[in-house]
Amino acid sequence: MLNFEGQEVTLEQILDSKDKRREKQLILLTNFKSKNIVLVCFTVVMPGKVKQNSVASAIFDEGCKEFEDYLKTNKIKTLKKETENKTTGNEAFYIIEGKTPEKIKKACIKLEESSNYSRLWDFDVLNKEGKILSREQLGYKERKCLICDETSRVCYKKRTHSLWDLQMKILELTSKIKGKSYD
Repeated sequence: MLNFEGQEVTLEQILDSKDKRREKQLILLTNFKSKNIVLVCFTVVMPGKVKQNSVASAIFDEGCKEFEDYLKTNKIKTLKKETENKTTGNEAFYIIEGKTPEKIKKACIKLEESSNYSRLWDFDVLNKEGKILSREQLGYKERKCLICDETSRVCYKKRTHSLWDLQMKILELTSKIKGKSYD
């Protein structure tokens, strides 16, 4: 049974984790500087103060599997993969070569839009200089809210939806991940 129980984290912990993730990204890119590489950092969008729970883990595991299937199907070489299980949310780092950052970002956007629950995936794609490619740079629209047709950024800033409503929507979206029932 999936649930949202777990250790609460503070805004300070989340911001610190984000800073450490950025440091790790730059270190990984430096270690592979001589190669024509792309860094993909994968996380899960999880509203509320609990970022690590059974729901987030199921979504994370499925996102990693789908991304790795994409790499394998397209014969994209993975030079390094690292995952970190943190109270602020799981993180996966992939150093890959064989495609441009733009092609990888477009593929990641397609993955993020491939199913209901994949809307909770967040793939950051960085070029070898460490610059993050955005959806908008490639002509894609901002992410939509899980509940309404507004952009997620607007609903987040306005606090349009309650945490309860967001969690219920997430449970609905994740009730069946690739045929596995989590009811």
